[in-house]
Amino acid sequence: MTAEERAFRPDAPGEAMLHRIHQTLDSIEAEHGVRILYACESGSRAWGMTSADSDCDVRFIYARPAKKYLCVEPEHEPDVIECGVVETPDGVLDCNGWDVRKALRLLLRSNSSLQDWLASPVVYRCDGDFAPQVRELSERAVSKLRLWHNFRALRDKSLHGFSSRRTAKLWLYALRAQLAMLWLEQGRGLPPSSVGELCAVLPDKGDLREELACAITAKRLGREADGDFIPPPGLSFLLQKEQAREGSSGNVRTFAWTIPALAENHSPDVKPDVRREVDELFRSVLHTT
Repeated sequence: MTAEERAFRPDAPGEAMLHRIHQTLDSIEAEHGVRILYACESGSRAWGMTSADSDCDVRFIYARPAKKYLCVEPEHEPDVIECGVVETPDGVLDCNGWDVRKALRLLLRSNSSLQDWLASPVVYRCDGDFAPQVRELSERAVSKLRLWHNFRALRDKSLHGFSSRRTAKLWLYALRAQLAMLWLEQGRGLPPSSVGELCAVLPDKGDLREELACAITAKRLGREADGDFIPPPGLSFLLQKEQAREGSSGNVRTFAWTIPALAENHSPDVKPDVRREVDELFRSVLHTT
């Protein structure tokens, strides 16, 4: 494995933490009376951008017994399970999940967090065909335009934070969001989770990839709160150029509509046949719960 490949690799937890994660998922099922359909690593570990003290951010989708959905006011049932951040002998574990109905609703709203979970290369649990079916539906249900705006908001929020806290984490989060935006603009489909794969959109894959690998290596060797990060010049210029390109139109929403790959599949409403398939998937989950 080359130095660059090592820099971009996803970071699965060690054996002890992996065992603890599986125990935690089993405990959640027993305590809450749910079935976990899918569980994965989210955030910097899945993206290949960890620090020395990065948490394990476990995210999952679960289903309750069918009778819990068949009530007069099902919305009163909780649709999230939050375990919070827990310090363990094996590291810090942050474990949270969404009810399957919430997840599928967010799928129809082109939620970027859900897409990130589904694209994660570090999967802890996958019950049957649920995750593959949701991924396939995502390709047809998700608005690339809405997803682009979600990534733009994440980029701008991270850069705003970086102006006062100059951490590698904030800057790399902004860059990853920008790469995902370019991925969508280039009509490549839904963005992958790994920053290494996202590098395919870079105009100069050699020097800029090397800059990114060095920046990630610096983050790996440091800690999340280290505030002395100096962004590499080539990638900094890329971020500035892309922001200027959007701003030159005077209206970001108008600008986004000028990009064919973003506008061509956008519709205010999800197509009825896709919505029916999502409903059918939800019903199939209830039949096996």
